[in-house]
Amino acid sequence: LVQRTKLSCFRSACEYCWLEKWLARESRRATLRIEKYEKVIKQIDRKRFANPIHVIVSPSWNDKFMRFDLLKKKCREILTKSGVKDGLLIYHPFKLDKRKMKWVSMPHFHVIGFGWLLDNNKNMNKDGWVIKNKGVRESLHSTIYYQLSHAGVADHIHSITWFGELGYRSKYAELIKVPDEEPNDTCDFCGEIMVNARFIPTDRPPPDNE
Repeated sequence: LVQRTKLSCFRSACEYCWLEKWLARESRRATLRIEKYEKVIKQIDRKRFANPIHVIVSPSWNDKFMRFDLLKKKCREILTKSGVKDGLLIYHPFKLDKRKMKWVSMPHFHVIGFGWLLDNNKNMNKDGWVIKNKGVRESLHSTIYYQLSHAGVADHIHSITWFGELGYRSKYAELIKVPDEEPNDTCDFCGEIMVNARFIPTDRPPPDNE
């Protein structure tokens, strides 16, 4: 069996692969991880609210220029105090100014998390951070896909950060783990992993001993 395929590096920083490969794979894997966590929570505590909500966290003016790792740490601390203890973070360094139709520097985090904010619309932290509750989304995958489509990308920095019980070291880590995808497809006839090959045309057939 021979089939054509497009090789990919699956890197978010790659201008060729981020849209066709990285974005689709990351949003699919993130959705599957959250769905697995939902099932675990519902089995353990049926009374617990187990639907993820979309939250936007914007730092204060004084903190917006903070080093990224410290900014992310403070965001998680504020989320925990506000009632959202488990989920994922997607960082956006810019925001679209719809009046001027251009991107402006306005760092903020999009959160898909579990919990519930006391104020359904907007909550102001004592340090000036603003937390907006967008509620339960109709499509979890579409929300993650869209937020990743214009997320901040840099070498050695993950576009998605998991925290709380969805973290990689949590007590549920093995139960919600998403298996790594094979780099190649399997053969429809024998079931074995297909290997990469290159077709090099010649003007004559190969010798009988090859």
